[in-house]
Parts: sequence; structure tokens; C-alpha cells
Amino acid sequence: AHDMATAVAKEEDIRLVNADNRTLEWPEIDLCFTDPPCKDLDSYRWLGGMLSRKLRPGRLALVYADGFHLPGQIKLLTAAGLRY
Repeated sequence: AHDMATAVAKEEDIRLVNADNRTLEWPEIDLCFTDPPCKDLDSYRWLGGMLSRKLRPGRLALVYADGFHLPGQIKLLTAAGLRY
């Protein structure tokens, strides 16, 4: 049996990027942890589309949102096919 305590990612397997995500060429991904500009709903629209194409099935997207814009942000992400 595989011991999860020994499953550690190698440094060369991890890539952290601080950039405008719309400028990157995205591979398939297992995890997206992001904080889009909360008032820029086009960012959420783009993010939903990109994640619906590139996030592997059953994987996780952690997307920061704010209470005031939350209904619109959720609507844009779920319209792209993501689940909340």
C-alpha cells in the first residue's frame, strides 16, 4: 500500500506563477488556487472557461470571491460547467 505520508511533490514538479493568467498557455491541471480581481467579472468568466477545459476531472479549483459579488461570480463559474 502507498503511504501518503511519504508522497511529497518534487520541487521540479511544482510551478508557482504570479502573472495575468490569461497570458499563459495552460496545460491540464490538478489544482488551481487563485484570487481574481473581485470586481472584474470578466476574469471569472475567463477563469470558468479555462478551468472547464484544463482542470482534470475530479480535481480542485479554489477561487477567492467576495460576499458582494459572490452570486455573479458563482454564476459565471458554474455556467462554464464547474460545480460549487
